[in-house]
Amino acid sequence: MRKVTFAAAAGLIALAGCGSKDQGAGNTAAGGGTPAASGGASAVAQIDPGEWEVASEMSMTGTGLPPAAMEAMKGRKEVKRQCITPEEARRPMDTDRDKNCDYSKFSMGGGRISGTVSCQGEGSKVAMAMDGQFTARTYEYTMTMNGKGNGADLTTRIHAVGHRIGDCPAGDKE
Repeated sequence: MRKVTFAAAAGLIALAGCGSKDQGAGNTAAGGGTPAASGGASAVAQIDPGEWEVASEMSMTGTGLPPAAMEAMKGRKEVKRQCITPEEARRPMDTDRDKNCDYSKFSMGGGRISGTVSCQGEGSKVAMAMDGQFTARTYEYTMTMNGKGNGADLTTRIHAVGHRIGDCPAGDKE
């Protein structure tokens, strides 16, 4: 379950820098964010390509992990940089890339990111709820994940703030 939970958290934090489909009709504003729900009229919400910096803070509660592992996750803060290519900025997030996740209740539009994503893995299940806002050069969201499996029952909360800091360093593809 830890693999699914941490992979999902890392994936959604990274996705916060990717473009997305917009569920609402008529929204062509630039933006950043995460996967959007399918269906309805869709426009592409984009972010500006370049190097992005993301500051995140995580807290975790629950049962089933060793106390040291739980303690290590409390108040964990990270700052990461990620290069978003022009292709990634133009193209909506490919919700088909992870067949174990359902993005159908997720939407992005009008500068808002909200909804739920559910994923199932080897003996585990994770439900993620996200709420936040975005522009072409900034985003902020709070995500809560509830996961069960492999003897663990965990709730993880992540607050992330990202902004474009400039062009990608030469040779950086991630």
